[in-house]
Amino acid sequence: MKKNKLDIFIPVGGLGKRLGAITKKTPKPLIKINNEPFIIKLIKSLNRLNYDHIYLLTNYKEKEFFFLKSRFTNLNIVKDKKRKGTFKCLYDCKKYIKNDFVYTNSDEILDLDIKNILKIFKQKKIDILQLFFKDKLGRRLTKKLVINKRQFNEYCNYTEAGLKIFKKNIFSKLKLTNHNSIENCIEHNIKNINIMYYIIETKPYSIDTWKRLTRTKQFLKRIKL
Repeated sequence: MKKNKLDIFIPVGGLGKRLGAITKKTPKPLIKINNEPFIIKLIKSLNRLNYDHIYLLTNYKEKEFFFLKSRFTNLNIVKDKKRKGTFKCLYDCKKYIKNDFVYTNSDEILDLDIKNILKIFKQKKIDILQLFFKDKLGRRLTKKLVINKRQFNEYCNYTEAGLKIFKKNIFSKLKLTNHNSIENCIEHNIKNINIMYYIIETKPYSIDTWKRLTRTKQFLKRIKL
């Protein structure tokens, strides 16, 4: 294990049904945005991190992702054969985890300084750092768990931003693991682990609906990622 290295896990096995016919032939993360597959832009956005390995957690049209292995150093394909849910799939990958790791959705890019977020995670010496953004369809957060309290409003709801940072030994601390989603497992283990929240100012740039895809295209074109 190399000092300060990270592992990165990206689930790419979803069907992307909300995008209709386009994802019948192409997995959602491989949809081209400004002439390049979205997953490539996502990985580029993480390139500032000192990562050891990237793991793509696949299912739907797994072989369509194989070309990425020649594009990115230390990229690995792991198939979730039974589609057991995000947490169970990640739990099954624990044998690959050698470092603290980032877990990020494959259909979202965040407009933030990821290295600064990682620095906060290390300084606080926490087990899990979750990112949230203000969203009326979200839920209330516990103020004492929020790091940047100036961004927090107790009367607002917040939605998880899709990127989380974990300590490498997180699975040894979880007492309740019978959950399909990572978010549910975290919520039910909140008393067993040291977890904190960070509020981001701009909601993620997503490709999960046509409306959001248009917004994301404009953002990526502007920053030339």
